[in-house]
Amino acid sequence: MASLLSAYNIPLLSIPAYHIFSLLPHVYAMHLARGPLPLSTLDNSSPRSSSFRSHLQSSLPPHIFARWERAEAATANAHETLPLYVAAVLAGLWAGVGHAELMGFIKGWFGLRALHAVVYVTGGTQATGHLRTAVWWAGVGWLGRFFLNVARVAA
Repeated sequence: MASLLSAYNIPLLSIPAYHIFSLLPHVYAMHLARGPLPLSTLDNSSPRSSSFRSHLQSSLPPHIFARWERAEAATANAHETLPLYVAAVLAGLWAGVGHAELMGFIKGWFGLRALHAVVYVTGGTQATGHLRTAVWWAGVGWLGRFFLNVARVAA
């Protein structure tokens, strides 16, 4: 397995992997939206419309609709961080940051983003909102620290 992975630039592959990873809360949201019905019964013709949202709000129990909202928000938040993640990986490769440091950044980033998504989706209280924000700031710090290291290496 190691030889197979060594044939590819894993940091570069982590970019589309993060995009796919960022869609997981949306997949969960669609699971919540359809409930026990087959996926084919979900009208996906205009999923960002206000009528879709209104339909879900009127047809789902309030706690399930709230979880659906949080899952969609977690996906949006992950997409908002994608450009900075891409910039960090590409900057690290360009500057010649060591492979171990770059992979450490990637693993830490995925871990923090996974924790953020789980707390976001399963939350719903003021306490979990604070925890989610703390995890988000930890991610910002992780990203900032890596950018400082990249700037040091590139100097």
